[in-house]
Amino acid sequence: MGKLMSLLEAIEPIKDGDTILVAGFGPMGYPGRVMRTILKQTDLKDLLFVANAANQNYLVAFEKMLMTRARGLICTFTRPSKAAEKLYEEGKLELVPQGTFAERIRAGGAGIPAFYTPVGFGTAVEEGKPRITIDGREYLMEKAIKGDVALIKAAKVDLDGNCFMTGCTKNFGALMPAAAKYTVVEAEEVVKVGKIDPELVTVPGILVDAIVKVGA
Repeated sequence: MGKLMSLLEAIEPIKDGDTILVAGFGPMGYPGRVMRTILKQTDLKDLLFVANAANQNYLVAFEKMLMTRARGLICTFTRPSKAAEKLYEEGKLELVPQGTFAERIRAGGAGIPAFYTPVGFGTAVEEGKPRITIDGREYLMEKAIKGDVALIKAAKVDLDGNCFMTGCTKNFGALMPAAAKYTVVEAEEVVKVGKIDPELVTVPGILVDAIVKVGA
């Protein structure tokens, strides 16, 4: 029962200046209750957000935090988001191809500091990045992404933190906990240990620090 806590208890370790990995493929798998609690119940600031996308239409709390609490954003897609446009104009937005984005997070969790990819040549993505030629093909070096905090959502979570995610809610959310020091999961359903088939565990409980029950 030690991992099951209130929203305020779960976000208490988050501090100013943290890098926060926010799960979600659009609204699918997005930890909206945790994000709204951070926005409304804290004064956290100077945050670097890592998320697949910003969207003012359905990620309202995230949009407000990007506008008022963020020192930067690493993402793959920004429209429609006035906050992302503002960060871009200020030089605080890093756009990353979606596959590279996922691999940078996976590498962070695997302890791999950087990797090479051919994706991005001839675009703004290549600016300032080291290059290497392997077997006659050019590659860009991409650094791993690691965070202080990961905020994820799962359909079912047991009391040890083992998570079962469905469909595209696995996108990015399944990778982020390994790349973060502290992970909060929003659980649509909380069950006893043993109620999730081990073959269906998407994120192992050892990577989860806090569980908040939010309902479906």
